[in-house]
Amino acid sequence: MRALKFLSVLLLAGGAASSAQADAICPPAEMITTVDMKLGNDGRIYVPVKINQIHKWMMVDTGGFFSVVTTETANELKLPTRHTRFEIVGVAGDTTNIAAHTSFGLGNLYTNSIDFMVAPDAGGYADDVGEVAGILAPNLLHSYDVEIDFANMKLSLYS
Repeated sequence: MRALKFLSVLLLAGGAASSAQADAICPPAEMITTVDMKLGNDGRIYVPVKINQIHKWMMVDTGGFFSVVTTETANELKLPTRHTRFEIVGVAGDTTNIAAHTSFGLGNLYTNSIDFMVAPDAGGYADDVGEVAGILAPNLLHSYDVEIDFANMKLSLYS
């Protein structure tokens, strides 16, 4: 019986130590930003962004690869573009190797230097959202835990 008590105390102490060690290695998640989102009449998620200091909307594509601005957006905002050795192929079979360089903001996250691939609006976007600039994909989201809260219509990024 005494050995059982000792073993129980030892296991509890070990569990508490490994919990504290886990917190030191992996601190609790911290919310970085949160934005309102809306569902378009196409059933897809859209979030407000700022591209080149202009308010736009982007479709969120967690299964995508690289974030894209439409050709129309790149032309409208006069974004500098260049050809790259990198080429992406869209779900409709359209290809692009053109990148645009711009500033970008999502909630309180902001950078004055980021690249988007430039592609035609081949897939189409919800016609009830308006000012859709393109697709927000995992190349910009991969550093965060993404929470999509349909009950409150919020998209949040956590560290």
